[in-house]
Amino acid sequence: MRQRRASKSADSRPLIRDAAVRPQTFDTAFVRVGMVLLAIVVGFVIGFAVRFLMDGSTWLTDRVWKDLGTSLDVAWFPLVTCAVGGLVIGLWTWFSHDRVQPLEHVMGEFKRTGSYRTNGAVRPIVSFLLPLVFGGSIGFEAGLTGIITSACCWIRDKLKEAGLRVASLAEVTIAASMAAIFGTPLAGIVAGAENQPDDKAESVQDWETDEVGRGVAGRRAADNANKSPDANLVEVAGRRANGGFVSRVSETSSLNVDEYTMRRGVKIVLYMAAACGAAGGVAAFSALFGASGGLPRFEPIAATYAELLWAVPCIILAYAMTLVYHGSSFAFDGISRRLGGDMLGTVAAPVIAGIVMGAIAMAFPYVLFPGEAQSEEIMGVWGTWTVVALLATGILKALVTPMCLKMGWMGGSFFPSIFAGVACGYGLAALTGADPMLMVTVTTTAYLAGVTRKPLLSLAILALCFPLTGLLWSGLAAAIGGSLPVPAAWLEE
Repeated sequence: MRQRRASKSADSRPLIRDAAVRPQTFDTAFVRVGMVLLAIVVGFVIGFAVRFLMDGSTWLTDRVWKDLGTSLDVAWFPLVTCAVGGLVIGLWTWFSHDRVQPLEHVMGEFKRTGSYRTNGAVRPIVSFLLPLVFGGSIGFEAGLTGIITSACCWIRDKLKEAGLRVASLAEVTIAASMAAIFGTPLAGIVAGAENQPDDKAESVQDWETDEVGRGVAGRRAADNANKSPDANLVEVAGRRANGGFVSRVSETSSLNVDEYTMRRGVKIVLYMAAACGAAGGVAAFSALFGASGGLPRFEPIAATYAELLWAVPCIILAYAMTLVYHGSSFAFDGISRRLGGDMLGTVAAPVIAGIVMGAIAMAFPYVLFPGEAQSEEIMGVWGTWTVVALLATGILKALVTPMCLKMGWMGGSFFPSIFAGVACGYGLAALTGADPMLMVTVTTTAYLAGVTRKPLLSLAILALCFPLTGLLWSGLAAAIGGSLPVPAAWLEE
C-alpha cells in the first residue's frame, strides 16, 4: 500500500511552487519560460495602463490650464488656480483619508513585505490626479507605481486564494511601471533589481547545500520507518545570514513552501521581460491613440579636449541645486509638522504651497507641472531665453518641488528634477558659450543623482535621454553627484 502511494505521488505533476526549489521533480525550463511569458504579458498590460493614466492626467491638465486659462487670459490665473487646487487637495486628503505615498515608501514597503496596498481603487486615482491637474511641480512616478503595484498585489492574492501561486506577478510591477513611466526598459530593470522583496523560501542551490537540508535528508529514512505516509512530515528550522526560515519536507522530497520563488538571477530575467513588455504596451498605446509623453531625446555631446573642462562648473551648479532641494525639503517638512495633522493643518499646508507656487509661476511659469513636456519645449526655445530666466527657472524648480511634496501636493520628484537640471544646463551654456549638450548632460545627471542618492537608477532613467557617446560623462556625473555630501539632518531616513 505504501509503495503504491509513493509511486502515485512520484508520477503526479508537482505544483509550480515546488519546482522552484526542487528542479529534479519538474521541468524547470518549462516553468521559467512560463514565468517569463507571464512577466511579458503583465508588463504589456501595465505599460498600456500607465500610458493611459499619464495621458488622462495630461488631458485634464490641458482643460484647466489651456482651455480655461486661455479663455480668461489674466496674469493672476496661476495664483488663483494653485490656491484653489491646494484647497481642493487639502479637503480631499482630510475627508478621503488618502494621499499619494512617496516612491521610496512604495518601493521600501514592497521590498520589506513583498506587498503594497492602497485605499481601494478610486481614491488613489483621484489623489494621483488632483495635484497634477492643478499644476503641481511633481512627477507621475509615485502615484502610478503605487496604484499599479497595489492592483497587481490584489490580483496575486486573489489567485493565491484560488490555489495558483504566482508571486512573480507582483514582483515585476515595479520594473514594468518604471519602464513605462520613463520610457526606458533599463530604468525598470534597475528599479526592479534594487527593490525586489526578500525571499521567503530558499533557492534551489541554497537548499541543496545548506546543512539543514543535509540534516533533513539524513533524518528522512528514520522518520519514514516510524511514521505513516500521511504523517510523514519533518519540520525544519534553519538560520541564515539573511534571516530564518521554516520549511516542511514530505516523502516526495519536495519543499512545500507557501510561495513560488526563484533565484535572484532568474528574477532579473523576469524584470527584463516585464520591462520589455511594458515598452511594448506603451508602443501599442501610442500606435492606437498617437504618440505622446516621454522624456526628450538630446543630441550627442560635441565638446572635445579642453572644452570638456566645462563639466566642472556643471558639477558645482548641480551640487548647489542638490543642497537647495534637500534644504527646502527639510524646511518645509518642519513647517508641515508645525501646522499639525488636524483638519486645519491638513488643509492649510497645500493651500500655502499653492499660493507660493502660483505666485512664483506668475513670473516663471515653467516651475509648474511635472516637467516632462516642458523639457522638450525648452530644448527648442532655450536660445531665446535670458541666462537669468533659465537659471532662475531651474533653481526655483529645485525649491518648489520639495515644497509640494512636503506640503500635501504628493507625487514624485524624478520628472521635475530632470527638468530643473535641463533648464540650468542650458543656462550655463548660455552664460559660457560652451557645448549645450555637455552642460545639460552633466548638470541633469549629477543633480538627479544628488536628489535620489541613487546614481545607478538615475543613470538608467536618463539612458534614452542622452546618447551612448556621452555615457562616460553622464556616468561620472551620476557617481559624483550621488556621493557629494548633504547634511544628514536634511535627508529622510
